[in-house]
Amino acid sequence: MKSVAKQLHFPVAGVSRHLSFRDSTAPSEVSKYSAPFAVNVRGRCTFGDRLRGGSRPGLAALPGVTTTENGHWLWPNGEPILWPDGANMAFADKRTTVSGATMLQQHAAFSVAASRGDAPTSPTAVAFYRARAVAAKGALWYASRTGDATDWDYGDDRDDVSRAAAGNLALATMRGEDITALMAIDDKWLFAATAHALWMFQGEVTAGISLVSDNIGCVGKDAWCWTGSMLVTLSNRGLYGIVPGGAVTALSDKMPDEFNGITASDDPLLVYDPAENAVHIFSDKGNWFLDLEERALWPVVFADDDYCPVAGCRAMVDGEFVCAFLCADDEWRRFDENADKDGMIFAEGVLTDGDEFTSAVAIGPFHVAANDSMDGMLDDIYATFGEGSGDCRVEIAVARSAEKAAERARSGTFATGFDAPGGWNRIVHARSRGAWAVIVVTSTERWAYEAMHVKCKQLGRLR
Repeated sequence: MKSVAKQLHFPVAGVSRHLSFRDSTAPSEVSKYSAPFAVNVRGRCTFGDRLRGGSRPGLAALPGVTTTENGHWLWPNGEPILWPDGANMAFADKRTTVSGATMLQQHAAFSVAASRGDAPTSPTAVAFYRARAVAAKGALWYASRTGDATDWDYGDDRDDVSRAAAGNLALATMRGEDITALMAIDDKWLFAATAHALWMFQGEVTAGISLVSDNIGCVGKDAWCWTGSMLVTLSNRGLYGIVPGGAVTALSDKMPDEFNGITASDDPLLVYDPAENAVHIFSDKGNWFLDLEERALWPVVFADDDYCPVAGCRAMVDGEFVCAFLCADDEWRRFDENADKDGMIFAEGVLTDGDEFTSAVAIGPFHVAANDSMDGMLDDIYATFGEGSGDCRVEIAVARSAEKAAERARSGTFATGFDAPGGWNRIVHARSRGAWAVIVVTSTERWAYEAMHVKCKQLGRLR
């Protein structure tokens, strides 16, 4: 029987449930492969900035967090925005400080006591742009006068570029869709989106609006983030990147099935992570991590809805900018490489306080046999994990087809398996017969993938 040696690379292209791959082996690391499933892993290893893969960091509580009830928001002119009853307006009636940086919870409502004109009531999205309050309700957008959030008189002199203004998102003779999001970027651009279209103000809102895309939009008021050079939105067609004045680019062609039909009612939230050059995606339909460099999607699972972030921002913590997340239990946390049993870490594929964590990734399916008509046997496995890596469990699922091998791996139907500590491991004689194989790596510790070699014996034709 002829034997063939194969090197298995980590699937840094992320999770794809459509089996768009044929083989997870290659002579070069430049080839990018997908995984049929994974939980709480990422493409870059835990112990170094290398494309070898490993577990995600755990969530840890942020130090120095203080919360004050009824914190109010001041406009650029120093005056507070008022509720109709005269009280100061606040985001969810709460102001939070992390290491000296003030962050406000996502707004629960928006209302202003107007001194002129009529301010919108109960809008579905708001933004603060060029010293204006901007709000959307239904298919219409409204903007206050520059520097005066109480002036909503839309009938002022049209030559006054600072005047209050209003309009809808539609081409001439067409009825606009409901506005789902308002996205203010550095007082340079204000993007306004429906579920199916994206528009942009550049400079003053009174200077006019331009259509960016008539089929890519944003599904909710928080379903977007800014990377510093690119706007990322979650639309009903997937994740897209928009460079102001440039093209609209799909950021992943392997969208999870959970995103099908996602709407604002699913509470989607996107937060950019500059340290990882990645986007965190949270929603009632699932939580994912998008590696922008590799355009790879990785699922993240929480133990309880209380731990799922409902807001996020960038804050200075211990002298560096980090992503800070307000979780559903009103606690601020961050993903921390050093989080361990004393903090917020993964447990059995989910997040809980004070327990161990589990992460897992499926590598494959890959051909054991020479071709689709031949049978084979996965004979020897030589696995190496990073120095300092935690102990891993390696399991092998085999079948006559790639789809069946992936199905068996997902259901936990394995032919054999073995324990693998960090670093170099001895050769394991698996002797598992099948034309296709999937290898699943799991761990309850922080771990990093290094390399895996397998020896496949070629048998006769499938029967």
